Amino acid sequence: MASVAGMSSTESVGTWEDHWKTYLPTPGEKWIVQCRQQLLEKAIGRLSARCRHALTIVEAGCGAGHNSYGVAKKGNFVLALDLSAEALATHCALYPASSVSLVLADIYHMPLPDDSVDLLFNAGVLEHFTDSQKQAILREFARVLRPNGILFITVPGCCSFWRAWRSISRRLDFGYEEYHTPRSIAKIVELGGFDVLEKGGIDPLSLNTFLLRFLGIVLPLRGLPCGLSTEVFVLARRSADATGRGEPRSNGAGEGRLELRDTRR
Repeated sequence: MASVAGMSSTESVGTWEDHWKTYLPTPGEKWIVQCRQQLLEKAIGRLSARCRHALTIVEAGCGAGHNSYGVAKKGNFVLALDLSAEALATHCALYPASSVSLVLADIYHMPLPDDSVDLLFNAGVLEHFTDSQKQAILREFARVLRPNGILFITVPGCCSFWRAWRSISRRLDFGYEEYHTPRSIAKIVELGGFDVLEKGGIDPLSLNTFLLRFLGIVLPLRGLPCGLSTEVFVLARRSADATGRGEPRSNGAGEGRLELRDTRR
């Protein structure tokens, strides 16, 4: 990720490096990853139906890259980038057979060509930035996405069990963090140059997390109020008049843009 609001870039990197050094996935997180995966596969299916070329998929701010691994397992070319070297190392440790291409980079200045990505996604990233920072990031997302390219974003729900638990326990302090409804994050995405296709909630009240963990069952909870969801999501398409085009940028390490090629054998 890029710098967190209220922190310098160096402080932000240090915060996340410390987090990923001791990170272990929880049962609840694994369930959320499965829910995201279903929505991602739906988006990929929509793209595949109208694209004649092999899809280029990017996770911008990947962390451990759980969903990148899941998408790549389906045979897709996936590039995952993060500003934390420890996050990328965590992905390699969790998924030693992963075919995901990993890049150490900043989501404000991704080392990717204009109009080169079919699907860009991230989970639990944008909530760590102020509104103006979000718009700068979304402009960069619009730059790298192809015309009509798809953006998929999830952020914590504003009335979720997760938020209450964090407030009580005071654990997992990542600094600045916002919580959203589907409507509030959709509005931000629209301002960034995207047309919203779908919005909603994931895992209302986290009830399925506990049912799956202890009883091995899942209830059809997607019909419950989205405001009670652990996460909310937005699926959007890059607008025809989206801004973000400009002169080629570097990735902050003196290197030019990557040439996106599927090098798997």
